[in-house]
Parts: sequence; structure tokens; C-alpha cells
Amino acid sequence: MAAPDLLDPKTATQNAKPRLSFSAKPTVLTPADDSSLNPTVMKWKAASANFLVVVLYLIIGATVFQALEQPAESSQKTAITIQKLEFLEKHMCVNSLELELLIQHLMEAVNAGVNPAGNSTNQTSHWDLGSSFFFAGTIITTIGFGKISPTTVGGKVFCIIYALLGIPLFGFLLAGVGDQLGTIFGKGISKVEDVFLLSSSNSSVPHQTAHFHHSLHARKYERKQNPRTVSKHRSKFKVEGLKEWKISQTKIRVISTFIFILFGCLLFVAIPAIIFKHIEGWTALESIYFVVITLTTIGFGDFVAGESPDKEYLDWYKPAVWFWILVGLAYFAAVLSMIGDWLRVISRKTKEEVGEMRAHAAEWTANVTADLKETRRRLSVEIYDKFQRAASIKRKLSSELGGQQMQELTPGKRTLSVNLTDEKDTLPTLSKNGGLYLNGISSQYGSGEISVIEAIK
Repeated sequence: MAAPDLLDPKTATQNAKPRLSFSAKPTVLTPADDSSLNPTVMKWKAASANFLVVVLYLIIGATVFQALEQPAESSQKTAITIQKLEFLEKHMCVNSLELELLIQHLMEAVNAGVNPAGNSTNQTSHWDLGSSFFFAGTIITTIGFGKISPTTVGGKVFCIIYALLGIPLFGFLLAGVGDQLGTIFGKGISKVEDVFLLSSSNSSVPHQTAHFHHSLHARKYERKQNPRTVSKHRSKFKVEGLKEWKISQTKIRVISTFIFILFGCLLFVAIPAIIFKHIEGWTALESIYFVVITLTTIGFGDFVAGESPDKEYLDWYKPAVWFWILVGLAYFAAVLSMIGDWLRVISRKTKEEVGEMRAHAAEWTANVTADLKETRRRLSVEIYDKFQRAASIKRKLSSELGGQQMQELTPGKRTLSVNLTDEKDTLPTLSKNGGLYLNGISSQYGSGEISVIEAIK
């Protein structure tokens, strides 16, 4: 019995379909390289995910604002309609068209930045030097309160050109100031860490305290020599010190950063809110609302510093407000940049962890696949060997049985068997007229030969 074709290594290599490998070395599969993925597709997927998140955030905000503000708007519309009807009832000499025309003129004055309440001749101009400086600052900072705006054709054309040139210029200024504030924050955070280490060293053993003070003096001396070397030694010393006193460096860094963020919020949010509350006569909520809306460059324009008609302001008040906006924007830019760096680090670590998990999963899959292939290879080899042994045993038994039968035959039977074999090879299996033959011998001839064999027996 021949071995199956699929188990024969010689015939298996000629087959076009993939076969099992009979190599003694196990097959190791390598995971697909992530770099083969199209980076453009990955960027589009990330952008689509961010877009969906932003749209969902907008839908949530729209729902909340609608629930909070729409009832107040409806009640305001109802109230103004009732007031107009009551005014017409009390003043029969005024018709509705004249009232609507007066209201339209008042709205145009408000949109132009003029407060129609009181005696407008005693009000300060919105376009004096201080107010114009503040307005130009709101253009290049992209806040755009909307309380005042140019109404002439020349003013609108100049505003377009002024914005296109001033916004990039202010962007460079904001980046520079934000970078300097970031450097100051970094140094401040480093000093807070030094203070924490110093307080930790005071509770430690004396030789650790002496080593700490010696390192501090060495750092002060090296600070004047090479800043890069100082930075490297500083990081190394901090890590060693934190390990020595069993303090987590991440916790100290988070605490220090949180302290400086609180200090910045106190300096650029809380104190200005108190000042605006005192000067403008706003409530605490309105002052904080104005500060946050301004420093985030939203600038609704419902609250603007220096725009109360019943108050007199100093000439330098609005320019001072603009310089506060400049430093506050730089501070928020530095904080947002720091948060962005943290998010990038977290994202990078997350991607690395996910990549490691994928690599481990691919390696495990490859090992399992290789083990399965090796098991199939061994089973196929064993089955092939069994078929080969069975075939050889059959051939051996056939040869032994044939030899024994030849030995048992008498010389006459052996001669007759040889003659029958020769005639079997020479005679055709079928006759031309369709007669049946037995083992290549016709029925008449076979019956005669059988009678001869019986006579010999």
C-alpha cells in the first residue's frame, strides 16, 4: 500500500497548495509591522474621533444652555411686549409705528456703542485715545468684545488690514511672554522641590543633611558655570534624594505644579476680579465671569471694563486692563502648553503600552501557531512512517508467501504455473467478439488446463 500523496515529502513539494513543513526547525511567525499602516489613515481616524467628541460636547452644551436660558428669553419677550402695550395705553397720542421707530433708533445707538440712557452729551467718548487703544488691543488679541465697533467705511477697511497684520504680531509676542513665564514657572517648581527636599533632609540623619547642603552649595556654584551641566546634576541629585528619602518624584512634581497654578490663578484671576468688582460695581460672580471670558478670548461683550456710563475712569485705566489681558493670556497659554505636554506624554505612554500588548499578543499567537504546525508536522511524519512500514511489511509478506507457495509446488505444478503465467502475459484480456476470459485465459482453454492440473494432483 502506497503512502498518501499529501504525506509524501517529494510529492508535497510539487503541489501548488501550501503544505506542512517537514523541517526539524520550528516555524516562528513574525507579527506585522505597525509601520506598514498608512499614517494618513491613522491621522484621519484620530481627526474623526476628535471631531465626534467635539460635536458631542457641543450638543451637550447646547442642550444645557437651551434648558437654562430659553425660559428667561421667553419671559423677557413677554415682559417687553406687555410694557409696550401699557405704554401705548397710557400715551394715546403715540401710535405703535412711532414707538417702533423710536425703539429702532435706540437699538442702532446701542449697536454703535452709545448708551441712550441719561444725557448722552455728558458721556465720555468711546473713541478717545484710551478707549481706542483698548479697542485695538481687543482686535489683535482676537477677543472682540463687540461693545463698540467701527461704523464708517474707512474704519471697517482699516480694521481688516489692522487685524491681518496685528494678530500674527501679537501671536509672536504672546509666545515669547508665555515662554518666559514657563521658564519662571519651571524655576519656581524646581525651588519648591528643593524646599521640600530640604525639609525632608532636616528629619533625616546628620550625614544625609550635610550631604544635601553640600550639594546645594555645589549647585549654586555650578549654576554660574554651565546651565546644561547644572540641569543634569540637578535632575540626578533630585532623583537620588527622592529615592534616599523614599519620596515619589511624580507626587512632588504634581504638588509643585498645582501650587504654581493656584498662584497664577490668584495673581491673574482672583486679584483682578476683586479690582473690577470695586471699580465697576459688579458682583463677585460678574467679575469672575468677565475675567474668565476675557482671558479665554471668548469676549461676549456683555461685561466690558471701562464702559459704565455713570462712572468716570482714569485715562490709563483701559491701557492697564489691556496689559493685564496680555500677561493673563500668556499665563493661560503657558498652563495650556504644560497640560498639552502632559497629555502628549500620557498619550505616548498609552500608545507604547498598547503596542507592547499587541506585540505580546502577536508573539503568543505566533508561538501557538508554530506549536500547532510542529505538532501537525510530527503527526504527519509519524503517519507517513507507519504507512511506509505497513507497505514494506506487506511487500515482505507477499514475497515470503510467494516463495513458500513456489516451494510447495511439485516440479510439474511449478512448470505449469510458469506456463500459465507466460500465457497470461501474452493473451489479451478481452476477445474481439466480446468473449469473457478468466485471468487472461478463455473459458475453453481454462477448463482444459484445470483438468490437466486435477490429473496431476
